Amino acid sequence: TVEGGPGVSQEARAAHARGASVVPLMRTGGASNGMFDFPQGALQKPRFSTEERWSLLADKDASVEESAAALAAIVEACIGASAAPEKHDDDIDDQVEECLPPAPTPAPAIATVATAAPLGGKVSSCSAMSASLAAAAVAVDVTAMATTVTSTTAFSSVVPEDLWAREQLSSRLEDICRELRRSVEHEFLLAERALLARHQSTLETQRLKAEALARHQQATVEALQVERQELSRRLDVKQRKMRGSFSLLQRVRGSLSGRCALQTSFRSWGALAAASKD
Repeated sequence: TVEGGPGVSQEARAAHARGASVVPLMRTGGASNGMFDFPQGALQKPRFSTEERWSLLADKDASVEESAAALAAIVEACIGASAAPEKHDDDIDDQVEECLPPAPTPAPAIATVATAAPLGGKVSSCSAMSASLAAAAVAVDVTAMATTVTSTTAFSSVVPEDLWAREQLSSRLEDICRELRRSVEHEFLLAERALLARHQSTLETQRLKAEALARHQQATVEALQVERQELSRRLDVKQRKMRGSFSLLQRVRGSLSGRCALQTSFRSWGALAAASKD
């Protein structure tokens, strides 16, 4: 299993419950690393794997090639452990003996008795019978030899067929291991591409967020600058008004001082005029 969610965990639980071998790629995370109620027994090292190979499945610092090679070796060992055991030589001998026909029964010995006969015709008849019996014995011997040759041929055909079956099984196991290795490497490449795509997507999202935050801060800075310019303009207007007010106040003050001095002069002049009349 590679990564996975609740579905992968459910399938792994079902397979593990019926005794199937589950090999999780724990370094990919997700269900394969024990999440979503993944069967804990599948995370333990099986008997057909070594500690070094099993640790490579969980080591994220190891290279993809090392983990893929370890996984292929574990799967190959799993297939070898679950395959039917090969037959021993004794079993092959038993099969060969079963294939061989029973040994032929030896032909009975034929004794030819030369009986003196008064007539030559009876002697000729006995000789012909003896010749017929000898021919039959030779025929039986030839049949036994043919049976032995056939049995030897059957024996010689059983062993090569068994060797051929072994070679075919070994070749098939090698093909399966190569296919599994290619499949695992392909899965690792797909997982690596998916992780890279996810990482790039995360970086792109963070970049967009940073750009949006920068634009917001830039807009805030520009708004503050506009507000500062408006406040500066209002301050200049107020300062100009205040300067005009001070100028007006000074002019009014000067005019009031002149009027006060003029009134004082008129009063003094009136007082002098009144004193001169008296």
